[in-house]
Amino acid sequence: MSNVISSDTSTDKIYSHSGFSATIVDSFSTPSTNPLGVGWDGTNILSGDADADKHYQHTAFTTTIADSYAAAGVPHGITWDGTNVLSVFFSASRHKLHTGFSSTISDSYDAPSTLNTGIEWDGTNVLSASDGALKHYQHTGFSASINDSYTAPASQPNGITWDGTNVISADSGASKHYLHSGFSSSISDSYASPSSNARGMAWGMGAGLVVPVGTLTLSGLAPQVGSDINITALVGTLTLAGIAPQVVDSATGGGPAPRLLLNVG
Repeated sequence: MSNVISSDTSTDKIYSHSGFSATIVDSFSTPSTNPLGVGWDGTNILSGDADADKHYQHTAFTTTIADSYAAAGVPHGITWDGTNVLSVFFSASRHKLHTGFSSTISDSYDAPSTLNTGIEWDGTNVLSASDGALKHYQHTGFSASINDSYTAPASQPNGITWDGTNVISADSGASKHYLHSGFSSSISDSYASPSSNARGMAWGMGAGLVVPVGTLTLSGLAPQVGSDINITALVGTLTLAGIAPQVVDSATGGGPAPRLLLNVG
């Protein structure tokens, strides 16, 4: 099951939720004191901190830092396009395409407005959030060209992510997370954020399934589009059978294919 992953600057924590809900499955303290952005690369948490002016790559869903680099300019939103970091800088009003996980910038463009807070890759296009314009934008690929936009649900839009079908967003003024209907201003669900300063937003696996001892057999799994099976087997025997991920129709933009993320150690 995929989950909301969020960051909050009141608690300086990153949270893994249970699906789209206020229920917290796991959390950890961030490496610095202003975690404005959070992302998920399929295996690890990515985060941006405005006090440290850094981007961090965590080890899975933990406080352990595997890598980091300088990201001056009040780093806000951070996401992953499958190969590279995409980021937005609050003070620079630019969207940046990095080379892998590094400070090297291969491309950039002017963001559509000021006070830019969130960025996401929906598999085809950049989605972005602006506190200055109080809007969410859908870009054409990675470019300044805007396909569509709508007014954000509250007064301080921050993180934005995509669950394969719908926008999920955070607002620090309302202290809420919102589930939109597709890419639109229509809200199908919402809940109060874990604390009072909702910032970064991502969709992916949080803690995953940890198997500490013994034998585990999984069979008949049928994850949906955009879902991952994330298993860590620390000790013991793991048997997998009958896993049938949903087939993705790329022509209809069905979302990323499910993956099996297996770590045995």
